[in-house]
Amino acid sequence: MNNKVQNIFFDFDGTLVDTGPGILKATHYALLKYGIEENDESNLRRFVGPPLAEAFAEHYGFSSRDSVLAVLKFREYYLETGWTECGIYPQVEDMLSSLRDSGRRLIIATGKPEDLAVKIARRFGIDHYFDVIRGAYVDEEGEHRTDKKEIITSITDDLNITDFSSCIMVGDRANDITGAHRSGIKAIGVLWGYGSEKELSGAGADYSAATPPDVSEMIINDLL
Repeated sequence: MNNKVQNIFFDFDGTLVDTGPGILKATHYALLKYGIEENDESNLRRFVGPPLAEAFAEHYGFSSRDSVLAVLKFREYYLETGWTECGIYPQVEDMLSSLRDSGRRLIIATGKPEDLAVKIARRFGIDHYFDVIRGAYVDEEGEHRTDKKEIITSITDDLNITDFSSCIMVGDRANDITGAHRSGIKAIGVLWGYGSEKELSGAGADYSAATPPDVSEMIINDLL
């Protein structure tokens, strides 16, 4: 067994679970509250993965205050209905089972609110594969700890991980790759989610995986 890569950090949205349908509808709902009727799905897809407040600011020019308020509107829909509008990607559970059986430590590092990530993981029966599920936390002022580097670092600190060569990040968006690199770890860009090959390679993904079995094969067979 390869004893080097032992800690595998997974993004959640677009990597383990296709949460896109609910996120797109919640984004549409939030934008409507600001008089913006966005019916171009490609524009709404930009909200799957990156921190929501940043996405509202970047793509629609919202102020910091309006970005926070838009996230609250987003959550009105998402907490009621949107979180259920999702499905686990094919072959993901086989990937998780293979990696877990090989002795690896599996971790979720997501910008999604932690309580929702746990809730959805439990709904699909995959929560037991993970030693840690870490995401954003939410209070009356909005979402905090949404930056991928901040999330990863909080986990490595808590687990006393100092050998970053023992870690790999697996994600579908540019912020997964850049967050991993800023944390000192390499990253696998996956092509079944919401980020394109161009986006992932542009962000500097160290490896690319077309399917979940590709990820487990790379790690278990020491192809990294």
